Order: sequence, then structure tokens, then C-alpha cells
Amino acid sequence: MKIVTIHAAKTHLSELLAEVEAGEEIVLARGKKTIAKLTPYSPPSEARVFGARHGDLNGGLSAPTAQSTTARDAIADTANTAYVSAATAWEIATKYRIGKLPSAAPIIGRFAEVLRRYNFYELPIALAHAEMAGSLPGEHRDPFDRMLIAQAITERMRFVSLDSKADSFGVARLW
Repeated sequence: MKIVTIHAAKTHLSELLAEVEAGEEIVLARGKKTIAKLTPYSPPSEARVFGARHGDLNGGLSAPTAQSTTARDAIADTANTAYVSAATAWEIATKYRIGKLPSAAPIIGRFAEVLRRYNFYELPIALAHAEMAGSLPGEHRDPFDRMLIAQAITERMRFVSLDSKADSFGVARLW
């Protein structure tokens, strides 16, 4: 890993980018303080799936929701990257707190650990997701589902869900 000053980076940007393209990582520093790191870009896989919910986090809950073979195979396929929304953790914790999902006890407070165990990646909620979720037309009233649909659309992910109501939003639903 190479460390360069901001001034040197501005002066030699073309050369530094060629090094990054060749696989080198470059750290940008202002004085002795690290500011940023240039790393080779790896475009996300086109095969991204998203939307594990409730019992879909098998092993974490006592009564896993049945998944279709298609959904299960897509999540298990190592060529795909599976994401779980922060909205899913929020929904599970909320339903556990109000007594609607007592089987979630084993994962409450351990959600990140469970995601890592099953090689799922976290999908944080961004402002763009929130704006879209609040602006989506239609009758679907569940705010958690609206957030998941907005994230799937915004991030161009296939949305793993049994809920056929999502189809009316034009999301690429997988089940």
C-alpha cells in the first residue's frame, strides 16, 4: 500500500489511477492524517438478491418461514450476493418487542452476528430509500414492506418475497 500526500495526488492523479487500475491500493494523507483510500473498483455483481425476512434467517428463529425452491437456491448460490435490510432488523425487533414475534429472541441484539454467520450483507437505509418509500404510490400500507420495496428498486436488486403486492410497484420480485 502506497501513501501519498494530497498535493502529490493532485499532481500525479493519472499515474496514481493507473496504479489503482493495476490493483494497487493508495492512501491519501494530509500531513500525518489519513484522509482517504483509493482502491480498485469492483462493480457489484448483477446477481444480487435482497429481502430475507423473519424466518428467512434460518437458524436464527425457531420457526423459519418456508421459502420457495427458487428463492432458497438464489440465496444459496455463491454467484449471488445476498443482502438484508436494516429495515428487516427494525421490523423483527419491533415485532419481538410488542409480542408478535417471540421466536425472534435468539437474534435480538445479535442481528449483525447472524447476518455474518449466513454470509448476508447489511443494506443500510439511505435517504434515497426513505424518500422513495414515502413517495411510492399504491395501497400497500406496511411501512416496512414499502421500505424494502424502495430499497430493491433503488439498488436494482431482485427482491426475495412471498408478498405479491410488491409486484404492483414494478420491483423485480423473486419467489
